Amino acid sequence: MNAETNRHGRAGLIRGVMVTGLLFALFGCGSGGGDPEKEGATGNTGDSVQDEPMVDSQNPSAVSAVLLALSRSDGVSPETIYFSAEASTCDDCDDVFGLGNQLAIAWSTLSYHFNFDDTDSGVFAQTAHLRNEQVSGAPRAFHTFECSGINDPNWDNARQVCAFDVGVRVQASDGEYDDAFVEVAIQPLYGPGGYYNELDIWCVSSTADFAACPHNDPSRHLLDSPSSGEYSGRLFLFQNGSPGNYAAICVGADERNTTVATYDSGSRPIITEIRHSTRPGTCLTTYTDATIAAVAANQAPQRDSGGNLIDGYAFNASYTGLAVGSIINGPTYHLANFHNLGMDWEASGTFNGEIVVHSTAWNCINSVSLSCSNVP
Repeated sequence: MNAETNRHGRAGLIRGVMVTGLLFALFGCGSGGGDPEKEGATGNTGDSVQDEPMVDSQNPSAVSAVLLALSRSDGVSPETIYFSAEASTCDDCDDVFGLGNQLAIAWSTLSYHFNFDDTDSGVFAQTAHLRNEQVSGAPRAFHTFECSGINDPNWDNARQVCAFDVGVRVQASDGEYDDAFVEVAIQPLYGPGGYYNELDIWCVSSTADFAACPHNDPSRHLLDSPSSGEYSGRLFLFQNGSPGNYAAICVGADERNTTVATYDSGSRPIITEIRHSTRPGTCLTTYTDATIAAVAANQAPQRDSGGNLIDGYAFNASYTGLAVGSIINGPTYHLANFHNLGMDWEASGTFNGEIVVHSTAWNCINSVSLSCSNVP
């Protein structure tokens, strides 16, 4: 997942500037009953910028940039990917901690300008900063990539994916810098190049209004949330604008490759609760020794030769576009995406809007049927 390095810049990608200050972005969950938000694709970071540093072409930069995708570089829309430039080095930099190693220099001395090549990703509602960029003194960044198919500006028709040339400019305090890049390829949910074929798509409507569902097969039409154990390999689309509250969504630790999204227009469908990585076949988020014994052999996290995560507990699950009362996660899961969810219930008080992550310590202390040594 490491890409080639392009010394002293790739024209056009990082716009020839380096932001000097730290950028702090607040990530909100949106309004509980509102329509899914996607802010406009233009904005101003609000930070001061400096001209591109002058670099002597006869003397190579002491900075060497490295960019990695820590989760995986190929995914399914919407996919949140975690990036690291932590392995970048500077041969003539001193770290402020005095440890004298490159990791300390990466965190204390160098600054980072990430560009995600996602020009229509809009801005953060709280800050008006572009989602497409992150500038800070930390070598870590994440971004959620969406692919709408053939009309997406990043669509690669030959490969039937949306391709993003993600870059980072790593700069030292004396102005020397280096750029590194990694490509991210994202599949749309369905349609041309889609991850799910038509037989994998299920639609859910409390009023049995399936006119806008992508298919007309009544055997894959539901009136309420499916049960735990029914999610693997499927895309569930809840109807926007449908009244009432849907039952909890419970995706088991033994399930994988599922997306819960929406269809039609209108306000977000309200899901009482999402329980992710539950005890298989239940909505319980406490594991037992039997739970671990049953799933450990098949669900242990695995990576391919390129470092991409390819399996794990409750692997590759995404939830997007919904209004959700609360989210409770089991103690172990891999590659879960919670994107564009409405969880602001302050005005109505209908739900508490909490997000709970059960730690391994909590899990074994509160479950007499689980030995702490068995928690993965």
